[in-house]
Amino acid sequence: MTFFEGSMYLWIFLQFPALEFAHEEGGWGDTMSFGIIFAAMMLPRSRWVVTTSKLLALTLIIASICFIIPTLYHNEAVTFWCFCIFEVCCGIYFPSVAHLRERIIEDHIRARVSSVLRIPLNLFVVIGLVSNREEIVKLMKSRLGRQHRENVFGICSVGLLSAATILGVLGTDE
Repeated sequence: MTFFEGSMYLWIFLQFPALEFAHEEGGWGDTMSFGIIFAAMMLPRSRWVVTTSKLLALTLIIASICFIIPTLYHNEAVTFWCFCIFEVCCGIYFPSVAHLRERIIEDHIRARVSSVLRIPLNLFVVIGLVSNREEIVKLMKSRLGRQHRENVFGICSVGLLSAATILGVLGTDE
């Protein structure tokens, strides 16, 4: 939960600066149509419920790939589609984790366990956002900001792969 949800929250903060950088690197100028980008990311999602931990592990692997590709290819279209695919992963992740929580954690302690798991999640996000001493606004647009984003995306990718591996090893088939 920490790696996926933390990666998702960090992605929310860093997705548009990453798209802007890829847009500028592609020679498309300084302005982007964020309204169209936001609308594309908010397309209706499927109501398909994931029923196995292996499918959730696959979702985590795909999410990991969506974080690492924009650090390797500074292309606006590639970055955009990686972020769209990550949105689909979010749509698969939340019902899957809810289903697994229901199966693994007993009803009378589920809320307490979920609350305790929020502590490392929030620490992960805060450390990811303030790991550089530059002001956040300046950081997002500068070259140093690009390197910081790529470092954060790389850490998110490794965390997601770690979570997928743990889930693949410890997960149960239904």
